[in-house]
Amino acid sequence: MREFLNEIKKYVTPVNTSIIVITIVCFIAQNIADRAVGTEAGTYTFSLAWWLVFEEHQYYRLFTYMFLHGGLGHIFNNMLVLGFVGSTAERMLGGFKYAAAYIGSGLVAGLASAAYNRWCFNRASEAGGFYTYSLGASGAVFGIAGVLLWIVFINRGRVAGISLRQIVLFMFLSIYAGVTSVGIDNAAHIAGAAFGVVSAMILYDRRGGYA
Repeated sequence: MREFLNEIKKYVTPVNTSIIVITIVCFIAQNIADRAVGTEAGTYTFSLAWWLVFEEHQYYRLFTYMFLHGGLGHIFNNMLVLGFVGSTAERMLGGFKYAAAYIGSGLVAGLASAAYNRWCFNRASEAGGFYTYSLGASGAVFGIAGVLLWIVFINRGRVAGISLRQIVLFMFLSIYAGVTSVGIDNAAHIAGAAFGVVSAMILYDRRGGYA
C-alpha cells in the first residue's frame, strides 16, 4: 500500500494538480450553466470562436476556452494525459515556469486555431462558409508534451522514465488521429506543441536537474 501511495505521489504536484482541479470545476460550472440557462450558454459564452475574437475583440476567449470541454470523454482524456506529463514537466521547470508554459501554450494554440478557422471560413465563403467553436485543454497539453520533448532530447533521450520515443509517438498518434477524424483541432495541437518546445528552450535550466 505504501509503495502504491508513493507511486501516486509522483503524479501529484501543486500547480499541475491545481490546474486539473480548476479545469474540472470549470467543466462542472459549464454544464450547470448550459442546463440552467439553456442553449449551451456556458459553452458558447466562453469557448473560442474566431469571429468573436477577431471581429468582436472578445480576447478573453483565448484564455477561457482551454478550461471548457465537450463531454466527459473529452475532459477525461485531456486530464489523464496532463496528470502524467504535467507532473513531470512541473518537477523539471518548477511551478511558476510550468504555469507560464501551460497558459502560454494554451493562448498560442487558441490564437492559431482561431486564425486557421478564419482562413478556412474565407476559403469556403463562396459555398456559404461555416462557423465553428473550439474548446478544450489539448492545445495546452500538447504544449507540455512539447516541453518534455525538448527536455528529454537535450538529456540524451530519457528523463524520469520518459523516453524521447514515447513523447514523439504520443504526439504523432494524436496528430494522426486528428487528421483522420472530424472535429479535432490540429492547428491548436501543432501550435501548442511548437510553443512548448520554444518555452522549454527558454525556461528549462538543465543544471538545476529535477526532483
